[in-house]
Amino acid sequence: SGAMTASQGVTWPLVEQRLATLKGVCEQQGWPLLIVNLPTVRPAAWTRDAERYRPDLDDAARVTEWGAEQGVPVVELKDWLHELAQQGRLDGLLVSSESGIDFDDHFVGAGNRLMAAWIAREMLQLGFLGLP
Repeated sequence: SGAMTASQGVTWPLVEQRLATLKGVCEQQGWPLLIVNLPTVRPAAWTRDAERYRPDLDDAARVTEWGAEQGVPVVELKDWLHELAQQGRLDGLLVSSESGIDFDDHFVGAGNRLMAAWIAREMLQLGFLGLP
């Protein structure tokens, strides 16, 4: 998400093109496509400085809008991140909390397990995980 900035060499038109290519390949193969939309993680973004987080959320919104326009379901992780931040749990689920480095926006094992559970729940609601 937040990497969709010109300073990073990645722009929305390039991301949109890649999404369209992925959609085309999936359609050709008869595979279902589901996008999991994980905005760039910023610890305490909502509680300390929500405005600094706005570009990341704007990028994530572009992916959501693209999915809606193209009929591609999107699992949103923004609300999950917000919930963790409001509970004061987000920072402790990131690598930087365990490694002592200033900031690393990758999740530790516990964070990945929580995220997987959230995604699975959303996929069930969308009908992507059929139960026998």
